[in-house]
Amino acid sequence: MNEVLSYRASHAQQQMWFVEQLVPGEPVHNISLERRHAGLLDPAALRAAVADLVGRHESLRTRFEVRDNTLWQVVQAPPDQPPVEFCELSGAADPEAAYRDLCARVGTRVFDLGRAPLLRMVHARLGPATDALVVVLHHAIADATSAGILIRDLTTAYERRLAGRAPDWPELPVQYADFTAWQEDRAAGPAVRQDLDYWRGQLAELSTLDLAYGKPRPGRLTQRGRRLSFAIEAGVVSALDEFVRAERATAFMGLLAAYAATLGRVFGGEDVAVASTVLGRPLPVLGDVIGMFVDQVVLRLDLSGGPTFRELVRAARRVVGEAHDHGSATFDQIVAAVAPERVAGMTPLAQAAINLQPPVRPRPSAGGMPRTTGSSQIDTGTVTHDLLLDLVPDPAPYAGTVRYRPDVVDDAAAELVCEMFPRLLRAALAEPDRPMWTFQGLWPDEDAGPVATPDGLLLHELIEQQVAGTPHAPAVVWAGGSLDFADLAAAANRVAHALRARGAHPEEPVLVALPRSAELAVAFLGVLKAGGVCVPVDPATPAAQLAALAGRCGAGLALTLPDARVALPGSVEAVPVAIAAAPDPGPLSVPVRPDNGAYVMFGSGPAGVLVTHRNAVSAVGGLLTVLPAGSSHLPTGSSPTALLCALAGGGALHVADDAPPADFLHTTPAHLTALLAGGDPAAVRPRRAVVLGEPADPALRARLDGAGWDVVVLYGPAETGTVAAGPLDLATPLPGVRADVLDRWGQPVPPGCRGELYVGGPQVARGCPGAPGATAAAFVPDPGSPGARRFRTGDLVRRLPDGRLEFCGRTDRQDVTPVPEPAGPPEREGPREPETPVEEALLDGWRWLLPKREFGVTDDFFDIGGDSILAIHAVAEARRHGLTLTVRQILDLRTVRALARALDVRDPVRRPAPLGITGPTVLRLPAPVAEAPAIPGVTVAGRRLTADPSQVDDWSLGRIVRQLRPAGPAAPAASAADGVPGLLVPPETVAALDGPAHEAYATTTTDLVVAATLAATGEPAVAVADTRREEPAATGGHAVPGLARVGTVAGEVDLIRAVKAALRTPEEDDPAVPGVRVLLPPADIPVTAVGDAGTRLLVTLAGARLIVTGEGGDGLAERVRDQLVRLVEHCVAAEPAYSAADFPDAGLDDAAMAGLLASLDGVGSAVDAAVDSAVDSAVDAEAAP
Repeated sequence: MNEVLSYRASHAQQQMWFVEQLVPGEPVHNISLERRHAGLLDPAALRAAVADLVGRHESLRTRFEVRDNTLWQVVQAPPDQPPVEFCELSGAADPEAAYRDLCARVGTRVFDLGRAPLLRMVHARLGPATDALVVVLHHAIADATSAGILIRDLTTAYERRLAGRAPDWPELPVQYADFTAWQEDRAAGPAVRQDLDYWRGQLAELSTLDLAYGKPRPGRLTQRGRRLSFAIEAGVVSALDEFVRAERATAFMGLLAAYAATLGRVFGGEDVAVASTVLGRPLPVLGDVIGMFVDQVVLRLDLSGGPTFRELVRAARRVVGEAHDHGSATFDQIVAAVAPERVAGMTPLAQAAINLQPPVRPRPSAGGMPRTTGSSQIDTGTVTHDLLLDLVPDPAPYAGTVRYRPDVVDDAAAELVCEMFPRLLRAALAEPDRPMWTFQGLWPDEDAGPVATPDGLLLHELIEQQVAGTPHAPAVVWAGGSLDFADLAAAANRVAHALRARGAHPEEPVLVALPRSAELAVAFLGVLKAGGVCVPVDPATPAAQLAALAGRCGAGLALTLPDARVALPGSVEAVPVAIAAAPDPGPLSVPVRPDNGAYVMFGSGPAGVLVTHRNAVSAVGGLLTVLPAGSSHLPTGSSPTALLCALAGGGALHVADDAPPADFLHTTPAHLTALLAGGDPAAVRPRRAVVLGEPADPALRARLDGAGWDVVVLYGPAETGTVAAGPLDLATPLPGVRADVLDRWGQPVPPGCRGELYVGGPQVARGCPGAPGATAAAFVPDPGSPGARRFRTGDLVRRLPDGRLEFCGRTDRQDVTPVPEPAGPPEREGPREPETPVEEALLDGWRWLLPKREFGVTDDFFDIGGDSILAIHAVAEARRHGLTLTVRQILDLRTVRALARALDVRDPVRRPAPLGITGPTVLRLPAPVAEAPAIPGVTVAGRRLTADPSQVDDWSLGRIVRQLRPAGPAAPAASAADGVPGLLVPPETVAALDGPAHEAYATTTTDLVVAATLAATGEPAVAVADTRREEPAATGGHAVPGLARVGTVAGEVDLIRAVKAALRTPEEDDPAVPGVRVLLPPADIPVTAVGDAGTRLLVTLAGARLIVTGEGGDGLAERVRDQLVRLVEHCVAAEPAYSAADFPDAGLDDAAMAGLLASLDGVGSAVDAAVDSAVDSAVDAEAAP
């Protein structure tokens, strides 16, 4: 197909093209649908109708191409063969299965965006009286509304062709390229700037909804997804319509409120941002045009105050209304303005989305096309967001689809969204003034009920059972010695009697200031037998701390080694502990009850935690279900876990590192890492570890797994003892433990969702002695066990389907350790400069794209202001130097240095200057520039600015000079006596070229200079250094040289219009024809050198002067000046009267152009009326917030 016209791609098309570069080979943007007919379609009439359809809509014959850093949509002539195939399936063994397979293959086949048409159709014959039509479009050329227009126009054309006639539809007044031009014009206006200010505030400090439950996200973006379906009953739909009508809202607003509340419940967020698709057909004349008119908007709702459904719907109405009011900015402009932290593989700003699609209703046939018996979208297996909710009114019930990326969102979480959303909506509509967080019954509850408490055993009685059963089994072991259970009991009895003799009684705290030793085990058991409370302390604790601790807990006795020097306060009596052979005085008779204190544990806070006998016996019973009875245990710290597991389970407690190997090593990740430092884990005994505290880091886990270690992680704060055990960061609650996962309101979260862990059951400690405030805050009533309490752990967990708990971090209740602030901000290392030619070329390209940033070869592309569109330009910049990069590489590698290393190239290719120009362009600034930014191809020395035309195009040179121009009054106007080369153009002509001369025919200065040169030389064509007819943005790339051929044209009007048309579709440069260059610095900045093109005749407008170089240029400057003056005078005097010829790439006639211009005048009022109508009637349009 031949090219008809081309125009820059729209913002939405550029975003889609970018995604296609990241995930090539996936049909993420296929719009695929199928329709079945009760009757047979005529193949010839259908082919003719498809040809009519493609001829009518330019989008259906559009392809995409990157030209000079910019993505273009290229419209081609209608193809010789329409894009429809016939497929006979009626003879298949199973026609229905064959048709489903056909839909899957055709619907998921990937389009090549560089080849038109981006449309395919298959006419399938399913039986003697049943046909079907499969239609697939690429989203870059169409949207959901466009699919309906396509079917409508196809039906009309088919019926006419079946009757032997061509369709008599009216010509479309505009096409999609015209809309793109209008959108581009609007993008630089004040409305967009004001709207971007709104979005910066609205989306400031936006939280990220943790859809992955803390798991690492995949490093590469994938569009492969899964889908789940559900329905909203007709009664709920009716209730929703009635409710939102009373609230002057729309159904979409009500659905958005329910969806945000669902996301908050399932994923634990309070700041919920949801993306949604919005219509982008602001002009009435676009109603019948096929094209990609939709965009995205981010809708942010706050759940932190526990809103009711009514309050949340009102908030949604406000947010949606404000989004409409500030809708002139496109999504990519908003992303650039808000500048969120970019994460590879994650959609910016919002990762969850909701769309309300238009209902699919078969069109009644006028008698030509067979009746449609059914239609549906073909699932392509892809998804555009991590989590997407699609709703289609049928009209009732609503059909809902949840699509999600399984490598981000768990299947269970997606299923929960699918299940909870309609239930929560139903409950909220029934009680709209009830806080949303209070609704229950939204998922199957698993109520464990009250936890059974153990019998009345005391902690030391558990150990005495082992004394009675195996008195001579080893109880405590160290290098060269041991105590059996009988000897342990005798020594403990002696300690108990010694304490009793000094007045010890139940609940009396006794300091145990002993190192890890056999004496420690004896002392611990002896305190329990005396009825006291064991308070373990480090014997090396400073005197002041020991005194404070003794005073806080009221201790008057302390157990120590006989010869130890412990800095006890004078109020505390030292009682020595020895294990030397001595008579057994027998056990004491002490009135101790299960709810009396047994020992004090010290956790992260300053206050200790009092553990009762009942608490400890319950905790030990749970431990012995995961650590076999009779096992030996070696502790590396002061936790009583190893002691209790060994002695209560009938095993041995090893108390020295040089003792014989034990079955289990009780340690922490930090201690285990130090133990294994520099050694082979396989050589350490035992190779079974009980890890206390935080889970081991991945590197340590890998070492232990590789060496065959068996690791059990015991989870439990001091306030509860061990409550769960398992491998690494997964743990199963122990028997007797009530583990509740609750939200911030104290309500259960759904299975699989994150919440804070509350622990209930008999192992929950009594509290913090002497700290009633801390006790009341952390130990709260347990509704599952009347009269009991449960402990708020501050740990975030989620319950897996098998009942295990996965630990996901801490809540804000985590104690924060103060960190001293540094003396001053760290010094930032300066930008790293390139070390190779490839780095230099890449860095020059990036600096060209981001001229106001300071960065080097090691800076992250996205940290310095890069985005998806700039990545496209960066790829094109690299290609200009012969460096082949992909957008995927920029997203993955991110720095110039990393990209340069990935390229197998030593020397980049330097592009030539346009028209073969050699020599620099030099300008004289009004005053010296003190600190000029680094701009590739530009050097500034004092007042002299030198630019390399091979690196700096003429449009950009003017912009750069304006940026560098020092503030202050303008210099005097140019004169013939200022020593600057060139022929002066009259000042009135120069002033008119700044605006008034372009109003009559929508011209540019380049148009008029080219026209003047053609008229002065008599040539049919001239070469132009840059054929772009408007100043590009900072990312517009480099010059687009080309040939403007007009032939012989008479009269100013025809000449001007011919030049405009020629510059829109320039030919390849021909060195034999004269060249034209246009430089437009500010009027007070003279151009002192423009280079030359060798012998080639080159005409340069340099601000207020005309400069001619090359052979045969005698007198040409005067002739061009005279022609330019004549053309400008004509343009200034002419009345503005646009015609279709002034917009040759729009494909319009004069009547259509007049209609378009008239419709533009009423855009604002039309949009306002549409929004008001939508709110008043509560009618939701396609996907419309």
